[in-house]
Amino acid sequence: MDVSGTTSTPLPINLKLLVDEGDFYPDPALYRSQGGKLNFVTHTRPDLSFSVQTLSQFMHQLRIPHMNALHHVLRCSVTSYIVLLGGSPISWKSKKQGTISK
Repeated sequence: MDVSGTTSTPLPINLKLLVDEGDFYPDPALYRSQGGKLNFVTHTRPDLSFSVQTLSQFMHQLRIPHMNALHHVLRCSVTSYIVLLGGSPISWKSKKQGTISK
């Protein structure tokens, strides 16, 4: 998988994923594994929540367009943090990752 290019949005804006469109993906276990890991990432990356929730709907009938969308989400490689004091932000930072883990 080539993740050298980054994307500005977790999923393309006009993407329409359908249950019955495209050929079946030959290794659904890989999709379920990567999708499950992304599900845990949503605790610290709420900007990925909608994308991961959308992709999780297709785990029972995985098709190639769904896997391509998952790869697109994996290319959004921005790390960020926020420090709150009593519910108010006092420090924050976001930066593009230098290295992407597969």
